[in-house]
Amino acid sequence: MGSKSGIDAVLDVALTNAGGLSPTIAAFHNADNQSLGSTAFGLNTGGVAQGVNAAGNLDRQRESGSDLQPTRGVFASSTQTAQEFLASCTTTVAAGAGSGSTPTVPVTVTLTMANTNGFVVGGTLNFEPVFSGGLPTRYESAYITAVVANTSVTVQFPAAGALFTHTQPYVVQTFLQNQQRDFSGEGPCLTGIGANIAVDIESNSGGPPLATGIASGWTLDTDRNLQGKNNAQMAITATTAGAGSLVFAGNPWTSGLIIGQQILLSVGAAGAAVEEVIVSKNNLPVTGAGPITVNLVNPVVNASSTFATFDVFGVGLPASATIIGTEDCSIWLNDPAASDPKRPFNALAGRGGVAQTGQGLSSALNLTAATVVKASPGRLVRINVIVAGAAGTANDCTTTGAAVAANEIAVIPAAVGPLLLDWPCAAGIVVAPGAGQTIAVSFV
Repeated sequence: MGSKSGIDAVLDVALTNAGGLSPTIAAFHNADNQSLGSTAFGLNTGGVAQGVNAAGNLDRQRESGSDLQPTRGVFASSTQTAQEFLASCTTTVAAGAGSGSTPTVPVTVTLTMANTNGFVVGGTLNFEPVFSGGLPTRYESAYITAVVANTSVTVQFPAAGALFTHTQPYVVQTFLQNQQRDFSGEGPCLTGIGANIAVDIESNSGGPPLATGIASGWTLDTDRNLQGKNNAQMAITATTAGAGSLVFAGNPWTSGLIIGQQILLSVGAAGAAVEEVIVSKNNLPVTGAGPITVNLVNPVVNASSTFATFDVFGVGLPASATIIGTEDCSIWLNDPAASDPKRPFNALAGRGGVAQTGQGLSSALNLTAATVVKASPGRLVRINVIVAGAAGTANDCTTTGAAVAANEIAVIPAAVGPLLLDWPCAAGIVVAPGAGQTIAVSFV
Protein backbone atom coordinates (compact mmCIF):
# COMPACT_ATOMS: atom_id res chain seq x y z
CA MET A 1 0.00 0.00 0.00
CA GLY A 2 1.47 3.37 -0.93
CA SER A 3 1.65 6.39 1.35
CA LYS A 4 -1.21 8.85 1.56
CA SER A 5 0.93 11.52 -0.06
CA GLY A 6 1.71 9.19 -2.96
CA ILE A 7 -1.97 8.41 -3.49
CA ASP A 8 -2.80 12.11 -3.31
CA ALA A 9 -0.22 12.82 -5.97
CA VAL A 10 -1.77 10.20 -8.27
CA LEU A 11 -5.20 11.69 -7.68
CA ASP A 12 -3.92 15.17 -8.44
CA VAL A 13 -2.58 13.96 -11.79
CA ALA A 14 -5.85 12.18 -12.52
CA LEU A 15 -7.85 15.30 -11.67
CA THR A 16 -5.65 17.39 -13.92
CA ASN A 17 -5.91 14.93 -16.84
CA ALA A 18 -9.66 14.71 -16.37
CA GLY A 19 -10.06 18.46 -16.67
CA GLY A 20 -10.75 18.90 -12.98
CA LEU A 21 -13.38 16.17 -12.85
CA SER A 22 -13.31 13.61 -10.06
CA PRO A 23 -11.88 10.23 -11.07
CA THR A 24 -13.74 6.99 -10.54
CA ILE A 25 -11.71 4.27 -8.88
CA ALA A 26 -13.43 0.93 -9.35
CA ALA A 27 -12.60 -2.77 -9.31
CA PHE A 28 -13.17 -4.28 -12.72
CA HIS A 29 -11.69 -7.69 -11.99
CA ASN A 30 -14.76 -9.40 -10.56
CA ALA A 31 -17.44 -9.03 -13.25
CA ASP A 32 -18.03 -8.80 -17.00
CA ASN A 33 -20.10 -6.42 -19.13
CA GLN A 34 -19.29 -3.47 -16.88
CA SER A 35 -19.58 0.16 -17.87
CA LEU A 36 -17.69 3.16 -16.56
CA GLY A 37 -20.60 5.40 -17.46
CA SER A 38 -20.62 8.31 -19.86
CA THR A 39 -19.21 10.85 -17.34
CA ALA A 40 -16.72 8.69 -15.44
CA PHE A 41 -12.97 9.23 -15.63
CA GLY A 42 -11.69 6.00 -14.18
CA LEU A 43 -8.48 4.49 -12.92
CA ASN A 44 -8.56 0.85 -13.98
CA THR A 45 -7.50 -1.15 -10.93
CA GLY A 46 -8.87 -4.45 -12.17
CA GLY A 47 -5.54 -6.20 -12.61
CA VAL A 48 -6.57 -7.91 -15.88
CA ALA A 49 -6.77 -6.74 -19.47
CA GLN A 50 -10.23 -5.88 -20.68
CA GLY A 51 -11.90 -5.68 -24.06
CA VAL A 52 -14.88 -3.80 -25.41
CA ASN A 53 -17.86 -6.00 -26.31
CA ALA A 54 -20.67 -5.39 -28.81
CA ALA A 55 -22.61 -3.35 -26.23
CA GLY A 56 -19.66 -1.04 -25.64
CA ASN A 57 -19.01 -2.42 -22.15
CA LEU A 58 -15.95 -4.13 -20.68
CA ASP A 59 -15.23 -7.87 -20.38
CA ARG A 60 -12.26 -9.49 -18.64
CA GLN A 61 -9.75 -11.27 -20.84
CA ARG A 62 -9.88 -15.11 -20.76
CA GLU A 63 -7.27 -17.81 -20.90
CA SER A 64 -7.35 -20.65 -23.41
CA GLY A 65 -7.41 -24.28 -22.33
CA SER A 66 -10.89 -25.54 -23.08
CA ASP A 67 -13.18 -25.79 -26.09
CA LEU A 68 -16.67 -24.41 -26.73
CA GLN A 69 -16.00 -21.17 -24.86
CA PRO A 70 -18.24 -18.17 -25.48
CA THR A 71 -16.53 -15.27 -27.21
CA ARG A 72 -16.83 -13.08 -24.08
CA GLY A 73 -13.42 -11.82 -23.04
CA VAL A 74 -11.60 -13.82 -25.72
CA PHE A 75 -9.63 -11.15 -27.57
CA ALA A 76 -8.89 -13.38 -30.55
CA SER A 77 -11.40 -16.22 -30.45
CA SER A 78 -10.51 -16.94 -34.05
CA THR A 79 -8.27 -15.66 -36.80
CA GLN A 80 -9.74 -12.58 -38.44
CA THR A 81 -10.01 -12.48 -42.24
CA ALA A 82 -10.57 -9.36 -44.32
CA GLN A 83 -13.62 -9.14 -46.59
CA GLU A 84 -12.98 -6.69 -49.43
CA PHE A 85 -15.55 -4.19 -50.69
CA LEU A 86 -15.00 -2.19 -53.89
CA ALA A 87 -17.11 0.68 -55.15
CA SER A 88 -16.95 3.50 -57.68
CA CYS A 89 -16.60 7.11 -56.56
CA THR A 90 -17.82 10.02 -58.69
CA THR A 91 -16.15 12.86 -56.76
CA THR A 92 -12.84 14.28 -57.99
CA VAL A 93 -10.41 14.91 -55.12
CA ALA A 94 -7.56 17.35 -55.69
CA ALA A 95 -4.13 16.83 -54.19
CA GLY A 96 -4.04 18.59 -50.83
CA ALA A 97 -7.81 18.34 -50.29
CA GLY A 98 -8.72 17.82 -46.65
CA SER A 99 -5.48 19.32 -45.33
CA GLY A 100 -5.25 21.09 -41.99
CA SER A 101 -6.89 18.49 -39.73
CA THR A 102 -6.03 18.69 -36.03
CA PRO A 103 -6.88 16.24 -33.23
CA THR A 104 -9.76 18.50 -32.16
CA VAL A 105 -10.84 20.04 -35.49
CA PRO A 106 -10.96 17.48 -38.32
CA VAL A 107 -11.14 18.61 -41.95
CA THR A 108 -13.18 16.18 -44.03
CA VAL A 109 -13.94 15.42 -47.67
CA THR A 110 -17.28 13.97 -48.79
CA LEU A 111 -17.25 11.41 -51.61
CA THR A 112 -20.31 10.64 -53.72
CA MET A 113 -20.91 6.88 -53.99
CA ALA A 114 -24.04 5.14 -55.26
CA ASN A 115 -23.27 2.00 -53.26
CA THR A 116 -21.81 2.23 -49.76
CA ASN A 117 -22.14 -1.44 -48.87
CA GLY A 118 -19.27 -2.38 -46.52
CA PHE A 119 -18.15 1.21 -45.81
CA VAL A 120 -18.64 1.96 -42.11
CA VAL A 121 -17.66 4.74 -39.71
CA GLY A 122 -14.29 3.96 -38.16
CA GLY A 123 -13.12 2.00 -41.16
CA THR A 124 -10.46 2.84 -43.73
CA LEU A 125 -11.17 3.92 -47.30
CA ASN A 126 -8.39 3.20 -49.82
CA PHE A 127 -8.22 5.22 -53.02
CA GLU A 128 -7.55 3.60 -56.42
CA PRO A 129 -6.28 0.21 -55.24
CA VAL A 130 -6.78 -1.49 -58.62
CA PHE A 131 -3.72 -3.25 -60.00
CA SER A 132 -3.03 -3.09 -63.73
CA GLY A 133 0.00 -5.26 -64.08
CA GLY A 134 1.96 -3.32 -61.44
CA LEU A 135 1.57 -1.47 -58.17
CA PRO A 136 -1.15 1.21 -57.91
CA THR A 137 0.27 4.67 -58.56
CA ARG A 138 -2.28 6.80 -56.66
CA TYR A 139 -3.01 4.52 -53.73
CA GLU A 140 -3.62 6.24 -50.37
CA SER A 141 -5.91 5.85 -47.37
CA ALA A 142 -8.29 7.97 -45.33
CA TYR A 143 -10.37 7.46 -42.18
CA ILE A 144 -14.16 7.13 -42.59
CA THR A 145 -16.01 9.62 -40.37
CA ALA A 146 -19.56 9.45 -41.77
CA VAL A 147 -21.67 7.40 -44.18
CA VAL A 148 -24.98 8.27 -45.84
CA ALA A 149 -26.32 4.96 -47.14
CA ASN A 150 -25.93 4.62 -50.91
CA THR A 151 -25.22 8.34 -51.21
CA SER A 152 -21.86 9.37 -49.78
CA VAL A 153 -18.90 8.54 -47.57
CA THR A 154 -17.07 11.28 -45.65
CA VAL A 155 -13.37 10.78 -44.92
CA GLN A 156 -10.55 12.47 -43.04
CA PHE A 157 -7.05 12.55 -44.55
CA PRO A 158 -3.84 12.99 -42.54
CA ALA A 159 -2.90 16.58 -41.71
CA ALA A 160 -1.26 17.18 -45.11
CA GLY A 161 -4.44 16.18 -46.97
CA ALA A 162 -4.68 14.02 -50.07
CA LEU A 163 -1.34 13.06 -51.58
CA PHE A 164 -2.69 12.59 -55.10
CA THR A 165 -5.40 13.92 -57.37
CA HIS A 166 -8.15 11.34 -57.90
CA THR A 167 -10.16 12.07 -61.04
CA GLN A 168 -13.62 10.55 -61.11
CA PRO A 169 -14.74 7.91 -61.77
CA TYR A 170 -12.30 5.75 -59.81
CA VAL A 171 -12.37 2.70 -57.55
CA VAL A 172 -12.31 2.90 -53.74
CA GLN A 173 -11.86 0.02 -51.34
CA THR A 174 -12.55 -0.93 -47.75
CA PHE A 175 -12.42 -4.07 -45.63
CA LEU A 176 -14.55 -5.62 -42.90
CA GLN A 177 -13.14 -8.21 -40.54
CA ASN A 178 -14.79 -11.62 -40.18
CA GLN A 179 -14.07 -14.45 -37.77
CA GLN A 180 -12.55 -17.48 -39.46
CA ARG A 181 -15.09 -20.32 -39.25
CA ASP A 182 -14.82 -23.75 -37.72
CA PHE A 183 -16.13 -26.19 -40.35
CA SER A 184 -18.23 -28.07 -37.77
CA GLY A 185 -20.18 -24.89 -37.12
CA GLU A 186 -20.44 -23.60 -40.67
CA GLY A 187 -21.48 -26.88 -42.26
CA PRO A 188 -20.92 -28.25 -45.76
CA CYS A 189 -22.66 -25.37 -47.59
CA LEU A 190 -20.58 -22.31 -46.70
CA THR A 191 -21.34 -18.65 -47.30
CA GLY A 192 -17.64 -17.90 -47.71
CA ILE A 193 -17.71 -15.30 -44.91
CA GLY A 194 -14.81 -15.99 -42.58
CA ALA A 195 -13.48 -18.78 -44.80
CA ASN A 196 -9.81 -17.95 -45.25
CA ILE A 197 -9.54 -20.00 -48.44
CA ALA A 198 -13.07 -21.10 -49.24
CA VAL A 199 -12.10 -22.36 -52.67
CA ASP A 200 -9.02 -23.11 -54.74
CA ILE A 201 -7.67 -20.24 -56.78
CA GLU A 202 -6.28 -20.63 -60.29
CA SER A 203 -4.42 -18.19 -62.51
CA ASN A 204 -6.04 -17.03 -65.76
CA SER A 205 -2.78 -15.57 -67.10
CA GLY A 206 -3.41 -11.87 -67.12
CA GLY A 207 -7.08 -11.24 -66.58
CA PRO A 208 -9.55 -9.38 -68.82
CA PRO A 209 -7.98 -6.46 -70.70
CA LEU A 210 -8.48 -2.85 -69.75
CA ALA A 211 -9.92 -0.37 -72.27
CA THR A 212 -6.32 0.35 -73.30
CA GLY A 213 -5.87 -3.30 -74.26
CA ILE A 214 -3.35 -3.89 -71.45
CA ALA A 215 -4.03 -6.89 -69.20
CA SER A 216 -5.92 -5.80 -66.09
CA GLY A 217 -3.95 -7.86 -63.62
CA TRP A 218 -7.08 -9.59 -62.25
CA THR A 219 -5.30 -12.88 -62.76
CA LEU A 220 -7.07 -15.19 -60.30
CA ASP A 221 -10.38 -17.03 -60.65
CA THR A 222 -12.01 -19.29 -58.09
CA ASP A 223 -12.61 -22.94 -58.92
CA ARG A 224 -16.30 -23.76 -59.38
CA ASN A 225 -18.39 -26.63 -58.08
CA LEU A 226 -20.11 -28.34 -61.05
CA GLN A 227 -23.46 -27.04 -59.78
CA GLY A 228 -22.06 -23.55 -60.17
CA LYS A 229 -21.21 -24.11 -63.83
CA ASN A 230 -24.72 -23.81 -65.23
CA ASN A 231 -25.21 -20.93 -67.66
CA ALA A 232 -27.51 -17.98 -68.01
CA GLN A 233 -27.52 -15.86 -71.15
CA MET A 234 -29.36 -12.57 -71.60
CA ALA A 235 -29.65 -9.93 -74.30
CA ILE A 236 -27.95 -6.60 -73.62
CA THR A 237 -27.96 -3.23 -75.34
CA ALA A 238 -25.13 -3.22 -77.87
CA THR A 239 -21.94 -2.30 -76.05
CA THR A 240 -19.77 0.72 -76.75
CA ALA A 241 -16.02 0.75 -76.19
CA GLY A 242 -15.08 2.22 -72.81
CA ALA A 243 -18.54 1.81 -71.27
CA GLY A 244 -18.51 1.19 -67.52
CA SER A 245 -21.83 -0.65 -67.41
CA LEU A 246 -24.09 -3.08 -69.28
CA VAL A 247 -27.83 -2.64 -69.86
CA PHE A 248 -29.68 -5.97 -69.69
CA ALA A 249 -33.02 -6.40 -71.45
CA GLY A 250 -34.24 -8.55 -68.54
CA ASN A 251 -33.22 -8.80 -64.88
CA PRO A 252 -29.88 -10.60 -64.50
CA TRP A 253 -30.06 -10.54 -60.68
CA THR A 254 -33.14 -12.74 -60.60
CA SER A 255 -31.47 -15.02 -63.15
CA GLY A 256 -28.53 -15.73 -60.86
CA LEU A 257 -26.00 -12.92 -61.43
CA ILE A 258 -24.00 -12.02 -58.31
CA ILE A 259 -21.66 -9.22 -57.25
CA GLY A 260 -18.11 -9.86 -58.46
CA GLN A 261 -19.25 -12.26 -61.18
CA GLN A 262 -17.42 -12.58 -64.49
CA ILE A 263 -19.49 -12.06 -67.63
CA LEU A 264 -18.60 -13.17 -71.16
CA LEU A 265 -19.77 -10.83 -73.93
CA SER A 266 -20.60 -12.00 -77.43
CA VAL A 267 -22.06 -10.69 -80.67
CA GLY A 268 -25.26 -12.70 -80.94
CA ALA A 269 -26.57 -15.52 -78.77
CA ALA A 270 -24.44 -18.15 -80.50
CA GLY A 271 -21.43 -15.92 -81.13
CA ALA A 272 -17.99 -16.57 -79.71
CA ALA A 273 -17.07 -14.70 -76.53
CA VAL A 274 -15.14 -11.56 -77.42
CA GLU A 275 -14.18 -10.41 -73.92
CA GLU A 276 -14.75 -10.83 -70.20
CA VAL A 277 -15.99 -8.14 -67.81
CA ILE A 278 -16.43 -8.22 -64.04
CA VAL A 279 -19.51 -7.08 -62.09
CA SER A 280 -18.61 -4.24 -59.73
CA LYS A 281 -19.53 -4.22 -56.04
CA ASN A 282 -20.97 -0.80 -56.84
CA ASN A 283 -24.35 -2.42 -57.64
CA LEU A 284 -27.59 -2.96 -55.78
CA PRO A 285 -29.28 -6.22 -56.85
CA VAL A 286 -33.00 -5.63 -57.39
CA THR A 287 -36.09 -7.60 -58.30
CA GLY A 288 -38.57 -6.72 -61.02
CA ALA A 289 -38.47 -6.48 -64.78
CA GLY A 290 -35.73 -5.07 -67.00
CA PRO A 291 -34.06 -3.17 -68.42
CA ILE A 292 -31.45 -3.31 -65.67
CA THR A 293 -28.10 -1.49 -65.64
CA VAL A 294 -25.15 -3.38 -64.12
CA ASN A 295 -21.95 -1.49 -63.29
CA LEU A 296 -18.59 -3.05 -64.16
CA VAL A 297 -15.15 -3.07 -62.57
CA ASN A 298 -13.35 -3.00 -65.92
CA PRO A 299 -14.75 -0.98 -68.84
CA VAL A 300 -15.87 -2.65 -72.05
CA VAL A 301 -13.14 -2.92 -74.68
CA ASN A 302 -15.10 -3.99 -77.78
CA ALA A 303 -18.20 -2.41 -79.27
CA SER A 304 -21.33 -4.18 -80.57
CA SER A 305 -21.59 -7.14 -78.14
CA THR A 306 -25.29 -7.96 -77.75
CA PHE A 307 -25.40 -10.94 -75.38
CA ALA A 308 -23.97 -11.64 -71.92
CA THR A 309 -23.30 -15.13 -70.56
CA PHE A 310 -22.47 -15.92 -66.93
CA ASP A 311 -22.32 -18.86 -64.54
CA VAL A 312 -25.28 -19.57 -62.26
CA PHE A 313 -26.20 -22.20 -59.70
CA GLY A 314 -28.18 -25.23 -60.85
CA VAL A 315 -29.63 -28.19 -58.98
CA GLY A 316 -28.17 -30.60 -61.52
CA LEU A 317 -25.07 -30.87 -63.63
CA PRO A 318 -24.71 -28.26 -66.38
CA ALA A 319 -25.67 -29.04 -69.95
CA SER A 320 -23.16 -26.41 -71.06
CA ALA A 321 -20.68 -24.27 -69.20
CA THR A 322 -18.22 -21.42 -69.51
CA ILE A 323 -14.58 -22.18 -68.83
CA ILE A 324 -14.27 -19.47 -66.15
CA GLY A 325 -13.02 -20.93 -62.90
CA THR A 326 -12.73 -24.45 -64.31
CA GLU A 327 -9.36 -25.88 -63.42
CA ASP A 328 -9.56 -28.92 -65.69
CA CYS A 329 -12.06 -27.89 -68.33
CA SER A 330 -10.82 -30.47 -70.80
CA ILE A 331 -8.66 -33.57 -71.13
CA TRP A 332 -5.14 -32.95 -72.36
CA LEU A 333 -3.38 -35.47 -74.59
CA ASN A 334 0.31 -35.85 -75.36
CA ASP A 335 0.97 -35.45 -79.09
CA PRO A 336 4.33 -37.02 -80.01
CA ALA A 337 4.02 -35.50 -83.48
CA ALA A 338 3.49 -31.95 -82.22
CA SER A 339 5.09 -29.31 -84.43
CA ASP A 340 6.60 -27.67 -81.35
CA PRO A 341 8.19 -30.36 -79.15
CA LYS A 342 8.17 -27.93 -76.20
CA ARG A 343 4.37 -27.78 -76.43
CA PRO A 344 3.28 -31.39 -76.92
CA PHE A 345 -0.09 -31.20 -75.14
CA ASN A 346 -3.35 -30.66 -76.98
CA ALA A 347 -6.72 -30.22 -75.33
CA LEU A 348 -9.65 -32.31 -76.50
CA ALA A 349 -12.26 -29.81 -77.64
CA GLY A 350 -15.85 -29.83 -76.43
CA ARG A 351 -19.24 -30.51 -77.85
CA GLY A 352 -18.34 -28.99 -81.21
CA GLY A 353 -17.53 -32.56 -82.14
CA VAL A 354 -13.87 -33.25 -81.46
CA ALA A 355 -14.48 -34.83 -78.07
CA GLN A 356 -17.29 -35.80 -75.67
CA THR A 357 -16.09 -39.34 -75.47
CA GLY A 358 -18.24 -42.30 -74.64
CA GLN A 359 -21.70 -40.82 -75.12
CA GLY A 360 -23.73 -38.98 -77.70
CA LEU A 361 -25.90 -35.97 -76.97
CA SER A 362 -28.19 -36.49 -79.98
CA SER A 363 -29.65 -39.51 -81.76
CA ALA A 364 -31.14 -40.54 -85.10
CA LEU A 365 -33.51 -43.54 -84.95
CA ASN A 366 -35.01 -46.16 -87.29
CA LEU A 367 -32.70 -45.44 -90.20
CA THR A 368 -33.19 -47.73 -93.19
CA ALA A 369 -31.71 -45.62 -95.99
CA ALA A 370 -28.70 -43.37 -96.49
CA THR A 371 -29.12 -40.37 -94.14
CA VAL A 372 -27.28 -37.14 -93.39
CA VAL A 373 -27.07 -37.38 -89.61
CA LYS A 374 -25.18 -34.10 -89.25
CA ALA A 375 -24.15 -31.68 -92.02
CA SER A 376 -21.39 -30.08 -89.97
CA PRO A 377 -18.35 -31.30 -87.99
CA GLY A 378 -19.23 -33.67 -85.18
CA ARG A 379 -18.47 -36.99 -83.56
CA LEU A 380 -20.10 -40.30 -84.42
CA VAL A 381 -20.31 -42.03 -81.06
CA ARG A 382 -22.29 -45.26 -81.49
CA ILE A 383 -24.27 -47.24 -84.06
CA ASN A 384 -26.79 -49.84 -82.92
CA VAL A 385 -27.81 -52.40 -85.53
CA ILE A 386 -31.48 -53.15 -84.91
CA VAL A 387 -32.15 -55.36 -87.99
CA ALA A 388 -29.11 -57.14 -89.43
CA GLY A 389 -29.67 -57.03 -93.23
CA ALA A 390 -26.56 -56.40 -95.31
CA ALA A 391 -23.50 -54.44 -94.15
CA GLY A 392 -23.56 -50.64 -94.50
CA THR A 393 -21.10 -47.76 -94.11
CA ALA A 394 -20.54 -44.61 -92.08
CA ASN A 395 -18.85 -41.67 -93.82
CA ASP A 396 -17.28 -38.29 -93.02
CA CYS A 397 -19.13 -36.05 -95.50
CA THR A 398 -22.14 -33.75 -95.72
CA THR A 399 -24.38 -35.37 -98.39
CA THR A 400 -25.45 -38.93 -99.12
CA GLY A 401 -24.13 -38.58 -102.67
CA ALA A 402 -20.66 -37.73 -101.36
CA ALA A 403 -20.33 -40.99 -99.37
CA VAL A 404 -17.44 -42.81 -101.01
CA ALA A 405 -14.65 -45.12 -99.95
CA ALA A 406 -12.23 -42.18 -99.50
CA ASN A 407 -14.28 -40.74 -96.60
CA GLU A 408 -15.57 -44.00 -95.11
CA ILE A 409 -14.87 -44.25 -91.38
CA ALA A 410 -16.54 -47.57 -90.50
CA VAL A 411 -18.37 -50.60 -91.83
CA ILE A 412 -21.76 -51.17 -90.23
CA PRO A 413 -21.76 -54.93 -89.54
CA ALA A 414 -24.53 -57.20 -90.80
CA ALA A 415 -25.22 -58.38 -87.25
CA VAL A 416 -27.53 -57.10 -84.51
CA GLY A 417 -25.68 -55.24 -81.75
CA PRO A 418 -23.81 -52.05 -80.86
CA LEU A 419 -20.78 -50.58 -82.62
CA LEU A 420 -18.87 -48.06 -80.48
CA LEU A 421 -16.87 -45.61 -82.61
CA ASP A 422 -16.36 -42.26 -80.79
CA TRP A 423 -14.96 -40.97 -84.09
CA PRO A 424 -14.35 -37.30 -85.00
CA CYS A 425 -15.86 -36.24 -88.33
CA ALA A 426 -14.29 -33.13 -89.85
CA ALA A 427 -16.98 -32.49 -92.50
CA GLY A 428 -20.20 -34.14 -91.33
CA ILE A 429 -21.82 -37.49 -90.49
CA VAL A 430 -23.57 -39.67 -93.07
CA VAL A 431 -24.70 -43.26 -92.52
CA ALA A 432 -25.78 -45.66 -95.26
CA PRO A 433 -27.47 -48.84 -93.94
CA GLY A 434 -27.12 -51.96 -96.09
CA ALA A 435 -30.05 -53.59 -97.86
CA GLY A 436 -32.69 -54.63 -95.33
CA GLN A 437 -30.72 -53.10 -92.46
CA THR A 438 -32.19 -50.88 -89.67
CA ILE A 439 -29.89 -48.85 -87.43
CA ALA A 440 -29.95 -46.18 -84.71
CA VAL A 441 -27.13 -43.62 -84.24
CA SER A 442 -25.91 -41.43 -81.36
CA PHE A 443 -23.68 -38.45 -82.12
CA VAL A 444 -22.52 -34.98 -81.08
